[in-house]
Amino acid sequence: MDLRHMERLAHEKMNEWGLIKDGWKFAFHGKKKSLGTCHYVKREIQISRAFALINDEAQMTDTLLHEIAHAIAGPHADHGPAWKYACGVVGCRAEQFASSDQLVMPHRKYCIVCDDCAKVLAYRSARRMDLSRKSCGH
Repeated sequence: MDLRHMERLAHEKMNEWGLIKDGWKFAFHGKKKSLGTCHYVKREIQISRAFALINDEAQMTDTLLHEIAHAIAGPHADHGPAWKYACGVVGCRAEQFASSDQLVMPHRKYCIVCDDCAKVLAYRSARRMDLSRKSCGH
C-alpha cells in the first residue's frame, strides 16, 4: 500500500470518528512485530510502516479502525467489551491479533532456527539474538 494513501486514509477515518478535533494525530512507526498502536497520552495512532508497505488496503484499514476503536473505548478498555463494542461501531474485526495467514510479514535481517522444533526466531539486529538458548522453549 502506498504510504501517502495510508496517511490520507488515516486522517479521513480519524476525522470521521472525531479524533482529529479531539487532538489526535497519526504517525508511522518502525516496528515489525506490531501492526498498529494507540498512544493515549500522546493522543496518537501509529501504523507500522513495514506492514503498510507490503499489505493490502483492506488489512491496513482494519488495523487502523482497530486502533481508532481503542481511542474511542479509552485507555482502560484493553480488548474487553467496551473495545469490542467500539469495533462494531467503527466497522472492524473485534480480534486482538491479526491472523498471520491474512498478513504479509516483513522480513527480518537475522534469524535462528530451533533444532528441536524448526521454529524460526527472527531478529532485526544481531545484538538481540540470544545464542545461548538451545531451543525456542517448545
